[in-house]
Order: sequence, then C-alpha cells, then structure tokens
Amino acid sequence: MTTNIKQKHAKRCKNCDCGIPDERLGGLFELKIKKRGESYMLSENKISYSAIVLTDESRNKLLSKLADRIPEGWDVVAHHVTIKMGELPPELKPSIGLPVTLKASGFYVNDKVAAIEAIVPPEIRPFVKNKHPHITVAVNRAAGGKPVVSNDLIAKSLQTDEESGTVGRYTTPIDLMGQIQEIPQQ
Repeated sequence: MTTNIKQKHAKRCKNCDCGIPDERLGGLFELKIKKRGESYMLSENKISYSAIVLTDESRNKLLSKLADRIPEGWDVVAHHVTIKMGELPPELKPSIGLPVTLKASGFYVNDKVAAIEAIVPPEIRPFVKNKHPHITVAVNRAAGGKPVVSNDLIAKSLQTDEESGTVGRYTTPIDLMGQIQEIPQQ
C-alpha cells in the first residue's frame, strides 16, 4: 500500500499549481491521499468562518475608544466582522490576506453582548451574510452571552431606534483596518 500526499492550497503557491503566494496561505491546505488508485480528500483545517479580521492596531484603537462602555468583567472579543460561516465564496478567495478598510459606528449593548456596527467596503458587502455587519466587542458569558447574540441585539435596537426616532448611538465613526481571512475550526 503506497500513500502519496500532495498539498493543495489555492491559487498562486510556489509548491503546487494552486496560485496563492505562500505567505498568504495561513497554513490552510487539503491533503490528497492516493491509495490503491482511489483518491480521498481529507481536510487538514476545515474553515469555521470567513471574516475581516482586525489588525492589532485597529483592535487596540477600537477598544481604547470604547473602554468606558464595556461592562467590567466581560470577555473582550473585538476580533472581526463575519463575512459568512464556512469558506469564502470563490470570488473572494484571491483577496485572502489583503487589507480592508472599514468604519465602525453605532454602539449597542444589552445584558449579554456589546457590539458595534461596521461599514464594510461596497465590493465586499454583497458577500456579507449578516444583515447588519458588526464587530462583537465584548460578551457577558456569566449571563449566557455569546457573540451570535450581537445579530439580534443590533436588529432589535435598530427597530426600536426607528420607532423612537433615535439616530445613531455612536456618532463619530472609527476608521479601522483588517484582513480578509478564513478562520479554521479549533
């Protein structure tokens, strides 16, 4: 029994014909194993979600601007804007690792999560599955908070704001930078 293992990345890799530069691979690849003439594809790192991941500088900037609004004892997240669960659509795959500018405005908090709305570039917006793109800033896990609660928080808050005539909850937009990435399952 012979086993032949070949790494397959994506589009411009030096080690295969996939094409993504090695420095943008992030360790993601599939193993193609040939055994007795049959091929099996095993995923080394399945993708949990795709996102615009904040740079360290932008994360620190966001947290410094919102420091007095994050309740004490909550887990700070402030990591990314989700594009979608799972892998990126093929049209965005060439953008992995590229910088993306975005703005954050509209801060929302309840007893479980704190989140800030994110304005993503128009060329990426059609691929973002959340109706209200956002960054989950912090989570109150003791009260059962999870990052996914941010979606409902923002939707309900916007509906209430519309009914009450409130216009925006954080008026000064915060300019942020991130990178498009696929995040592997842990």
